[in-house]
Amino acid sequence: MHRILSFLFLTVLLSSCHPYDKAAWHRLEAIDSLIYSSTELAEDSLTNIHVNELSGKNKAYYYLLRTIIDCKNFRSFTNDSTISEAVKAFESPIPNRNFLRALIYQGVVRYQTGQFADSVVFESLKEAERILSLKPGIVSDNTLTYLWLYIGVLHQDNDNHILAEEYFDRVLNNAIENKNVESIVSASLGIFWSYLRKGYYEEALSVLNRLDSLDSIPPEKQFDVINARGAYHVMNGDHLKAVSAYRELESLAGKVSKKPRMSNIYYSIALAYERMNQLDSAIVYATKSVENLKDTATHKYDNYFLYAYLAGLAFENEQFRMSSIHYKNAFELLLKSLERKTQKQILELEKKYDLSQARVATLKQRQRYQRLVFIGIVLAIITVFMFLIYYQNLRKSRLALENERLLRISAEKEIESKIRDNQQKKHLLGLYQIITKRENNTQKRFDELSQRYVKDNPGIYNDLNEELKRLKTEFFDLMHELIDDEFFYTHLNIPESISFTDLEKMILFLLYFKMPTSEMTKVLGVSSNNLRVRKSVIRKKLYSVVRDNPEVEAVISLLSASATEVYDDNSVEEK
Repeated sequence: MHRILSFLFLTVLLSSCHPYDKAAWHRLEAIDSLIYSSTELAEDSLTNIHVNELSGKNKAYYYLLRTIIDCKNFRSFTNDSTISEAVKAFESPIPNRNFLRALIYQGVVRYQTGQFADSVVFESLKEAERILSLKPGIVSDNTLTYLWLYIGVLHQDNDNHILAEEYFDRVLNNAIENKNVESIVSASLGIFWSYLRKGYYEEALSVLNRLDSLDSIPPEKQFDVINARGAYHVMNGDHLKAVSAYRELESLAGKVSKKPRMSNIYYSIALAYERMNQLDSAIVYATKSVENLKDTATHKYDNYFLYAYLAGLAFENEQFRMSSIHYKNAFELLLKSLERKTQKQILELEKKYDLSQARVATLKQRQRYQRLVFIGIVLAIITVFMFLIYYQNLRKSRLALENERLLRISAEKEIESKIRDNQQKKHLLGLYQIITKRENNTQKRFDELSQRYVKDNPGIYNDLNEELKRLKTEFFDLMHELIDDEFFYTHLNIPESISFTDLEKMILFLLYFKMPTSEMTKVLGVSSNNLRVRKSVIRKKLYSVVRDNPEVEAVISLLSASATEVYDDNSVEEK
């Protein structure tokens, strides 16, 4: 009973938790739908959710939405931990919308932190692009704009200007279609920097002029436009206008949500004053540039050149003590920067090594799987081939057995037919023999009676004699019909090339059936001497072909066996 109550309690607890998770997910989805239409409202709603109360994919969804809102509000990032957690949570099943968005914003965050190599940033963005090329239309146009924009920026940073401009053009066309002012400014500035680096000043100026015609540009993007215009004036040699533009940036810095790098602004102003040969003003702004490095501690070591620049200006202005101090600072920062870059490269190499090891393991696993699949396919082909051979042989065997059965049945029927025909002919021969005996007895009786009537009634005697002759002729013809050529050569192995008369064939056939000579003379209606002469003629014919046809010796032996019987019959007749 206790176990049943525990089970019911757990069931109720789980069922009560499930609606909460589902409700939290729906609430996050509602906030997600407001991000691009009402970012402030979406951020307020997201702030009211306590992330520690969320778990699993709900927490990952929260981190994704927080990252998107921070990007929309131009906030800085210090690490990629939260967005990377979102990537891990949404990586299954692939493809899904949140996983692709997490991948894209992971690349954006990594780029903005400045702590990752371009190859690491590029990896997340290109993976998202690869999946979208297979399954387009999963993410919105705004997210797609972010993807193309940062891929273009990475190509631009690595001097791949043709590819960079291609991606910036995609962003620009997409932004114009969706009337997204921020994306229009970002893509246009990307194209501007490509033109400026390649020395296409007129094209760069035309981009800036087109941006001047846009309305409702956010302060953050207006800051970027003014910065671009100052860079254009520097490259074009109009340093006074460049100083004016950069000072405008200085006044605008407090109005943007994302604090700009003031050290870079002051450095640009110092460069402009230096080129106008106003070293005192250049040293003032170079000093401000160095002093503002504390605001950008993340990139401080990479800005050693600012100290070197200030030291150079001081040396040129014969302020040697200041020059030596800043050269020393520049050297120390350079060492730290090299150490940091070396450590960064080591970490990157270790990560690449781990990735390569993982890829090697994956490739080995794939090779094993492919090998197993190949072996399975080969075995399946061999099995099918053997089955086909077996089936073919079985079919041939069945056909052979069926043909053999049909041949056996046919042969049995043919043998039965021949046996039946032989039996019928034997019966007919026996009947013919009986009839012949009866005819001979009738003949003897007629001879006895003819002695009485031959003188008294010669006409009757002649009629009876003719009738007996006709009857004997009919009996002989019947015998010839019974022993036709097919029947004769079927039983006697004699070449058909030997010419025999009908009487000779009858004699050989009766000898084959071992009929006594005495009965043979009665059946054939010939005398013993005549029969002996006929046998002698047959023997000569057979001896003439016995060399080429040894099978006739069996027939000759029949004639030899019957010769003794003939002589015995003659002696009996003589007695």
